Amino acid sequence: MDEWYGKAITADPTFAPVYLQYFLFYSEKDVTTAKEYLDKYVANADKDCNTDYFVGNYLFRAGKYQESLQKAKEMEAGACKDFPRVNVLYAYNYDRLGDSLQARSYIQKYFATATPDDVQPSDYAFAGAVLAKFPENSDSAAFYLQKAVMLDTVKENQAEYLSTASDIAMRTGNYGMQLQLINTMQTVTGSKISETQYFNMSKAVTDAAQKDSTAAFDSTKYMLGDSIIQSYIAAYPDKQQPYSFMVRYAKYTDKDTSRGLAIPAILQQNQFLKDEGYVCIGQTGHFQK
Repeated sequence: MDEWYGKAITADPTFAPVYLQYFLFYSEKDVTTAKEYLDKYVANADKDCNTDYFVGNYLFRAGKYQESLQKAKEMEAGACKDFPRVNVLYAYNYDRLGDSLQARSYIQKYFATATPDDVQPSDYAFAGAVLAKFPENSDSAAFYLQKAVMLDTVKENQAEYLSTASDIAMRTGNYGMQLQLINTMQTVTGSKISETQYFNMSKAVTDAAQKDSTAAFDSTKYMLGDSIIQSYIAAYPDKQQPYSFMVRYAKYTDKDTSRGLAIPAILQQNQFLKDEGYVCIGQTGHFQK
């Protein structure tokens, strides 16, 4: 990067785009260096709403939230009042200042006014993180986070977005979202979910089934929870824990045993224990090889 950007600057020291790329690169790594390149960008670029936005963006990243908000207000009061990213600037600052309601309002306004081509993967990720703070917006939060995964090409970023979405899904008891995340992780990132992630999702659906005191049986919800744990078994067939989750989940879901849901789960667990050479220790109900 330094080699080719350096050649661009040598060829034309007034070429503003290269300074902008340097600013964007350093904005999340070193705000002091980012400011140096921002000043060069502003000095050489045409003055428009984008240059004002990047100044406000720097102020936010430097922790100067009130100054960044003031910049957004100046833009809104002038020729940049219809510039969509003003709303992103407001949302960033209000979120950092702890005003989640204002942050949600402005990020929703941004998506209502911005064209799809202008929206960046980080915008979707930020929107997902903001909306995740509101249980009533959990579906929208998951949608935005998965959209960020589909558009971002950096696997580390994709994993971070999926992790946030997974936390939302577990917290809100959204089994369908969890199952979708399993498939997304495998198809988009090319890697399977870690055993810890599978454990946490399986534990979440099992604990939810244990706490559910309703008599009504939701077959769709049961199948989704079953699929999550079966995915754990398929991914880590040599581990004992997912089979245990499967038995417990079936028992909690079929509290009066009228459906016999636990029988296939117990048979599946028994076959695993037999194949792996586990034996029961006395009357404790615990198994070891």
